[in-house]
Amino acid sequence: MELPGVRLTFVTLEYAPPPPPPVGELPPPLSPPPPPPMTSIELLESFQSAGTVHELPDVRTMVISAPPPPPPPPAAAGPNA
Repeated sequence: MELPGVRLTFVTLEYAPPPPPPVGELPPPLSPPPPPPMTSIELLESFQSAGTVHELPDVRTMVISAPPPPPPPPAAAGPNA
C-alpha cells in the first residue's frame, strides 16, 4: 500500500558536469604555505612533574687521578753477591 506523495524507490538525478574554464585564462597562482610553528625547547619547572625530564640535569662528575708511579727497578746485583 502506498500513501499519496510517498514512493518506495528513490529517483537519483545526475547533475551535468561544470563547464570547462575559459580558454586562455590561467587560474591565480597559489600563495606559499605559512611557515611552520615555532617550537620552544625551554623546560619550565612549573610544568614538570616528578616523572618527567627535569630542568636541571643530574650532573655526575668523574675525577680521574694520575696513574700510580711505576715500581722502582730491581736493584742490580753487585760483584759481591
